[in-house]
Amino acid sequence: MRSNDLCRGVCQTGPVLAIWGLLIPFQAIPVTAADQQDPSAAQQQRSTSDVTGQAQTPPPIIATEGALAPEQLSSDDYRMRQRTTLQMWRHRDATRQWVREAVRDPDPEVSGRAQWILDRWRRGILPDTPPELSKRLQEVDPAEAMDLLLKAGRFEAAAVALDESSGTPAWDGLRDRAATSIENLYPLLVAMAVSGDKVPDLVDLIDRVAESPSMLVCRAEVMQVMGMPVSKDTLLPDRSQRWSGNQQTINRIQVLDALGRRDDAIELAESALRSAQKNAAQKNTDRIGGAQAGPGIADDRASDVEYVDQLRELRYRCMALDGRWRELCEWLDEVDGSAMSAIGPPRSLSWTRHQSRRLVAAHRAGDLSRRQEAIDALTGPEWKTTNVAAGVDRNQAALIGQLRWGTLASCGEIDLAIEVLSGIDPYGAANLARASSRYQNVFKAIGLADDTDAVADGRSKQIARQLNLATRDWLERVASATEDSTADVNHVQLVIRSLLWCGRRDLAWQVCQELCRQTSIGRYPSRLLVCWSLQQAGELDWAVRFAHDPDDDQVSESTASVLASFFGDEGANGSMWGRISQVLALSHAGSSVRTRNRWTADLLRGRLPHSWDSAIDLDRFSHLLMTAPATNRRSRLTRSIAEPEIHSGYPLMFQRLGRQDLGDLWQTELVRRGDRRAMFLLAERQQFSGDDQTAATIYRKIFEQILHQVQTTTTPSPSADDEALAVRILAAQWRLAKQGTDASASLHSDQTMQLLLCSPQPRHRRRVIDYLVTHGLDAEAKAAYQRLLALTALDPKHARDFSAAVHTYAEMIHETRPFDAAMILDQAVVTLLDVPDRSEVTFVWYPTVVEGYRMQAAIDAGDEEAVDRSLAFISKLDPLAIDHVERLLPKAAEAGMDDLVTKTLDRIVDLGHQHFASYPSDAMMLNNLAWVLAVNDSQLSLAQQWASRAVRLEPDSAIYRDTLAEILYRQNKNKQAAAIEQACLLDTPADHHLHQQVARFRKRP
Repeated sequence: MRSNDLCRGVCQTGPVLAIWGLLIPFQAIPVTAADQQDPSAAQQQRSTSDVTGQAQTPPPIIATEGALAPEQLSSDDYRMRQRTTLQMWRHRDATRQWVREAVRDPDPEVSGRAQWILDRWRRGILPDTPPELSKRLQEVDPAEAMDLLLKAGRFEAAAVALDESSGTPAWDGLRDRAATSIENLYPLLVAMAVSGDKVPDLVDLIDRVAESPSMLVCRAEVMQVMGMPVSKDTLLPDRSQRWSGNQQTINRIQVLDALGRRDDAIELAESALRSAQKNAAQKNTDRIGGAQAGPGIADDRASDVEYVDQLRELRYRCMALDGRWRELCEWLDEVDGSAMSAIGPPRSLSWTRHQSRRLVAAHRAGDLSRRQEAIDALTGPEWKTTNVAAGVDRNQAALIGQLRWGTLASCGEIDLAIEVLSGIDPYGAANLARASSRYQNVFKAIGLADDTDAVADGRSKQIARQLNLATRDWLERVASATEDSTADVNHVQLVIRSLLWCGRRDLAWQVCQELCRQTSIGRYPSRLLVCWSLQQAGELDWAVRFAHDPDDDQVSESTASVLASFFGDEGANGSMWGRISQVLALSHAGSSVRTRNRWTADLLRGRLPHSWDSAIDLDRFSHLLMTAPATNRRSRLTRSIAEPEIHSGYPLMFQRLGRQDLGDLWQTELVRRGDRRAMFLLAERQQFSGDDQTAATIYRKIFEQILHQVQTTTTPSPSADDEALAVRILAAQWRLAKQGTDASASLHSDQTMQLLLCSPQPRHRRRVIDYLVTHGLDAEAKAAYQRLLALTALDPKHARDFSAAVHTYAEMIHETRPFDAAMILDQAVVTLLDVPDRSEVTFVWYPTVVEGYRMQAAIDAGDEEAVDRSLAFISKLDPLAIDHVERLLPKAAEAGMDDLVTKTLDRIVDLGHQHFASYPSDAMMLNNLAWVLAVNDSQLSLAQQWASRAVRLEPDSAIYRDTLAEILYRQNKNKQAAAIEQACLLDTPADHHLHQQVARFRKRP
């Protein structure tokens, strides 16, 4: 035969393997650990030469066209079967189709060997797979094998595993597993791809698995980084041809918007929506015309409705992000009257969301008529009898409530929002009232005040008497309650916080004392509950006081955990709080538990404990902290641990105490023990001092440790700390390369950074940006933020990430671009309305900041009317908000808006007098309003009175004393001002601001 002649001719120049007409050069087979596993069904032993890999003349291969391969796999010669199997496995491109068909061969020898080959491909086991990895891959299922391949940086092998699983039931799961692993491991994968020249393989793998919005955006951005065109034809991967037309359209809209082509995204959404509505209407006409409705038709209709909803959602989000509020008002009216309307029945979630969006758009468009209509819809009488439509579950009901009160509050209708929230969640209403400085509403919401407004004369005494009586009654009810009620617990926390908020510290102290006389409230120990409440109010000193029962010789572990949480520690054991408490018990065994708790709190916040000597006592304390055996309180028997763990926060603690030498000592000890964070800080210090080579070595060592740990464990991703550190290292290496002279290293680092900022995970991008901001690289950070916003803007899954990024980005640009900052931060407000369980503060604070940016833009433009409008809206949100008055009124005065400034300050003073008539002990508000007057150089004598009262109420507050000192300085009382600041330094010697103030006050004669 012709093929045999050709085969003989080729065989004269070298042996070949002939398989179904394919001619493959026969190579010497290197024996690996994988080769030693016999794929044969027949358990024959390999010859010594097979195992050792000694050269041996291969058996002759006689090719007959199209029929020899099965015979070779079932040959009587074991070596022939084995070598043929391995060669076919190695030459996948040439043998892939035959292996797939051979799996179904009736000969078990042939099908068994073909299945062995296929199984190895599906696990990504290729000829160049290292033996140890090959062994691990064989021990796990294909999904786990995918994780191992990615952790090892074997992207081409992962692609093979995906390809060979295509068409099987396991393929979707394997693709999802690969996509999830890429998202979780992305920084490590990028580093391995760049260092190993495997970036094209990683890009190819991303292309194969991209299906979610974030992965599709990642794919498109990576293509741009690699210089690959992103056109209409390549916007989605080739595999998208298998998707439904609806899915393709939805994904196109999202990717277009993320790439900055919002107009194209809106146009596509509009045209797709018109087409979908037309098709749905036609189907509806056909059904009316007599077509029978069956299960398939019903499913088809549900799919159509879902598709239309998705298009509407995307169109709304794109238009909102673009600030097209007037267009949205008209479009939302059209949706409301559309025959295809999907807004649902009144008081359903979809209906409430629609009314919320009508109010959002009308408020921003200045359309007063539509605004009122939407308000009426969200607060109408039908809500009085029933809050939600029938069939709404608990989670939907909670979101319906948030859409109502959150939208009303963010649009300045605070009183209506409080009224709505009072009927849903009284405690939430109290929080909203507190956030908007409506104190009387706070006590009404928690049942400590009636609806009677006190007269101006004797208002303070009347409110005080009312609170006294209401609090005593409430304490009696709590003491007599026996039921385990979460509501009671929430009430306790809110009562304590509310009394502290309004300055009634005497009553708050009484409540804490009375509650601590009880053993428990509900299922919670009373002291634990009191400490929780005080932690939420930021009252550390009180929490220390009430944490301990005088009859006990230690604080409970749960209560100690609450005390530790004041400083960001998680749990009492192993935390800084727990360890410092243990050491103080050794060094000051005769002191009381309460004293040691107070000292622990002082040390952690950078205060030298009373009667301590900065040199002698801190040296002794540091030595014991480093050497004294730790005890494990979780064990039934307290046991010692030879070398205690040390916390990475110790260096900063000693620096705050003014002992840089001890801080350096602890930093060195952390490095000695291999603490990665400490090693990173050491590398940064070396980089700052100019020792780039040492810095680069340390960065590389830390990264290799993190990578090794990920590769040798079964965890799907590095720990949060290690992941953050890995990202910072890659950014630091980029910065190091940019400063160096190695062009090749700089090019590699540039590519790493560009690819890193394409991550499908927002948190990876945030961590890069945080590093850039920390090191003053604002231009690069702003560019990276824009890409982060694009990734998260349309994906509901990333709504929180979007809002957090918007907030930080707006802070970065507001000084130079206040209008843009206002517009983009406003998007966070709109987005957060749909995010469940948002804090009540959110919908007061965010809109206040937005309006402050608008006010700043108006001042820059010299538009006094716009400034006045902003001030009026902020006053509706929170009449006692001070940030914009403190920061922007001086700028308005510089712009010549003197009358407006005077009017605003007079209003603030009037509100202050009214507030202090009701709550004369509100030290925080006394201090805040005194500071506002100080920075505006207005009514300084009144400012001094208010500031002095705040200091008398809370003499330990360095912040309040600093305010008083500033006011004295502005009245040319320099010596008094400097003396006050100097006294503050005794408490917080490392406070840089206080040092600056002392120098400033002493500078003026």
